[in-house]
Amino acid sequence: MQYTSAKTLFFPVSSQVTQNKQPSTDEVEPSEESRWLSSVADGEKQTMGLLVGKWQEPLYRFFYRSLGNHADAQDLTQKTFIRIYKAASRYRPSAKFSSWLFTIARNLLIDEIKRKQKAQTIEFQEELTSMTSLSLDGKSVVDEWKEIFQHVLQGTPEKQRTALLLRVQQEWSYLEIANLMEVSEQVVKTWIHRARQKLKDRLKILEKKGEL
Repeated sequence: MQYTSAKTLFFPVSSQVTQNKQPSTDEVEPSEESRWLSSVADGEKQTMGLLVGKWQEPLYRFFYRSLGNHADAQDLTQKTFIRIYKAASRYRPSAKFSSWLFTIARNLLIDEIKRKQKAQTIEFQEELTSMTSLSLDGKSVVDEWKEIFQHVLQGTPEKQRTALLLRVQQEWSYLEIANLMEVSEQVVKTWIHRARQKLKDRLKILEKKGEL
């Protein structure tokens, strides 16, 4: 499976914004995002493009790694920005903007998972059988590994998967993840440890079956 960038959303993106910038764990409120959102609330709709430019790719990657579907990731990324836009006048910087943003994103993700609950409950072995029956002609080793990793990741519980992605993909601290998910740091560490262990165990299954 080859990665493709998220489609450009309907909000204008300023050319001054650096794409793919990762959220900083050292950011102190009020942040630039808070000022941008305040401008949006005041009617400066074009400022929304600054938020999209900075956070579109991190959000897209978060949704894609959780769901494994480009169209769903694009759709949820769009919905996140629409919710932010509608909530601009009510936003108060009582926490880091990134925490507020990913709270919205995670709520949308949970709703999507519930909507697709029947599909999400398919056993990993059934997914693996379906995957390995496909032709791998023309795929690079990296592409095959990405596809295998995606199938394995989808087999982990939502809370463990979200904690792992925020830690590895977004480089959040345990405390930031704990605050977002409203649990203790120890619980977050346990979730991440279990997610990593499940990934290792399932990859070992593939290795024993000669699929790796």
